[in-house]
Amino acid sequence: MKKIRALCLLFSLLLTALCVAPAAAAESVDKSVVSGCHSVDAALSLSDEAKLTETAKAAIIYELGSDTMIYAYNPDGRIYPASMVKLMTALVALENGNLDDKVLVTKRALSNWVPGSVSAGLEAGEELTLRDLLYCLMTASANDAALVIAEHIGGTQDTFVKMLNEKAAALGCTGTAYTNAHGLHDEGTYTTARDICRILDHALDIPEFQEMFCAEHYTVPATNKQEAREIYTSNHMMSRHSEKRYFD
Repeated sequence: MKKIRALCLLFSLLLTALCVAPAAAAESVDKSVVSGCHSVDAALSLSDEAKLTETAKAAIIYELGSDTMIYAYNPDGRIYPASMVKLMTALVALENGNLDDKVLVTKRALSNWVPGSVSAGLEAGEELTLRDLLYCLMTASANDAALVIAEHIGGTQDTFVKMLNEKAAALGCTGTAYTNAHGLHDEGTYTTARDICRILDHALDIPEFQEMFCAEHYTVPATNKQEAREIYTSNHMMSRHSEKRYFD
């Protein structure tokens, strides 16, 4: 659990290149009344520093065990989530699917994949379990896996996107909207640091999400189309093969 807690802190520290809203005006809050942050919705973090980063457009460090927001910078400013959309895609799939289900990769799903973007090399007609596809999604950040999962769970991409938005609303994510399941840039897909923290807080209660969230490596078993394949995380904070690895 200690590692899970630390990972939630690190993944909630958002280093995002684009932002279209100004920083939240924390200075307007009376610090004599509000001391620290004892929920993700609190007005202040424990840190009095207005900005501890020169590159991030939004950031939150949130400690799950004590329900404390340690630091927040522009927590409610609109940002583009990129592959953090995949966190919600995995959550919705886990809540609505069976991990042992056999899933058929269709030409229709793959037709929405953007050439040159991250892929697990899925082929039309290939059959994998939903579990294997979720590892491709979460470990390898594969966009083709996101599209296949979306079609399997929602029937169509549009229906699955509707499910993503409904789940965001149910979690109280008032600053979030989705137009796709993978997070490739679209003006209509946006979120906030606080909403991503809220999504993770909920998702980490699911053991299977925790397992996939922490995976550095996964072996996708042989399918009817391909031999077994190895996938590795590209997250420098987690990869044992990265010089930028955070954990010892």
